[in-house]
Amino acid sequence: MTPSCRYAISTTAIAFMLALAPSMALAPNLSGQWTITMNPDFKGRVSEEKCAIKQQGQHLSVRFGRNGAEMVGAVKDDHADWHWQDDKSQVTFTARLGQIGTTMKGTWRLRFSDGTELEGKFSATRDADRR
Repeated sequence: MTPSCRYAISTTAIAFMLALAPSMALAPNLSGQWTITMNPDFKGRVSEEKCAIKQQGQHLSVRFGRNGAEMVGAVKDDHADWHWQDDKSQVTFTARLGQIGTTMKGTWRLRFSDGTELEGKFSATRDADRR
């Protein structure tokens, strides 16, 4: 193989790897204790809730409070979403991740089987002492 051929192959390989780099970026690990401020919450008030997030790969498990239902979801790049549903309602949270996976902001939507919907915004901060 000539030196110019080797140069062309290595240049092509580097260009290919650089093109793939954004899609190969890993989302931050969100595992830990979080404080979520809902505005409004499901009752129409501003409230602050504690929640635990566990992340394995792209999969999320989110639990509000000690006895809250486990919600499942996913994280990809700078977005996360999680949801829960039963035969009467479905709740969905969708967030854009902030700085280094320590903050997020997004929206929530609660849908009832009768067609009624509630929605609001939320922001969340990872609890510093629980990383």
